[in-house]
Amino acid sequence: MKIGFVGKGGSGKSSMSWLFSHVLAQSGTPVLAIDADHNMDLTSNLGVDESDLPTMLSTHSIFREIVGLKNGDVWGDLVRDETRPKPSFTINPPDYYTEAVRTNVCENLDLINVGLGSEEALYLARCSHGNSAPLKFYLPFLAEDEAAVIVDGVAGTDMMNFGLYAGIDALVCVVEPHRNSVKVFELIKSVAERTNIPVFAILNKPSTNEFHTLMREKYANQVIGEIPLDVAVQDLTANTLASQTQNAVHAIWNRLKEIIPKTDHKKRLADIVALKS
Repeated sequence: MKIGFVGKGGSGKSSMSWLFSHVLAQSGTPVLAIDADHNMDLTSNLGVDESDLPTMLSTHSIFREIVGLKNGDVWGDLVRDETRPKPSFTINPPDYYTEAVRTNVCENLDLINVGLGSEEALYLARCSHGNSAPLKFYLPFLAEDEAAVIVDGVAGTDMMNFGLYAGIDALVCVVEPHRNSVKVFELIKSVAERTNIPVFAILNKPSTNEFHTLMREKYANQVIGEIPLDVAVQDLTANTLASQTQNAVHAIWNRLKEIIPKTDHKKRLADIVALKS
């Protein structure tokens, strides 16, 4: 299953990406964590040194060569041209490209960093959309099988309009009991509906205020669980996570597997590309 964590900046997207990656990996599920945020907090949270990390950004030209894009070809040609051979990516065993960009964090847990916040990105003519293009066209052609793919996304809706999440099964919006956090969830939900991407919500650091009540009542069909306040999440210490926190993660993950419909990611990508043309 491929999940993208989104939400308001500071809501806990990277913390939830770290949490789900570690808890699922510790339970024996192979996990591919993808850091697609400018801040690259997930990479830091996982304890990986970003200074010598392979990134999708640094292998941009290699990706284009692997998928058969030549000079003058645009990314959309991958799905617009029905006669073009389609790429295929795998996690276990990893294909050539996945092997080139992944970094092993610990048992059952690998990391791919897109590189949006790297020093290299500061000096390129391409914008963040262009720098994210390999991920946009990697995810729909990635066969995860029994693995969990967890994408730590950019805050807000910008990358959603770009179509970055065409290849995932669902977006999970991290919502704090705060007016602005709820507002961003509503914006994300609205944009996702236009591109036929399911959206759910996790309530982070739940409280009994009016915004918690609003999420629980107005968006009951989208809220799939709560993550309690846990010092181990704040301290990024996976070995001291409370059992309540771990149980919440497993319950949310199992619930997602039950309710997310089967999706033709390649068709969704083609529809989004057509919409943008």
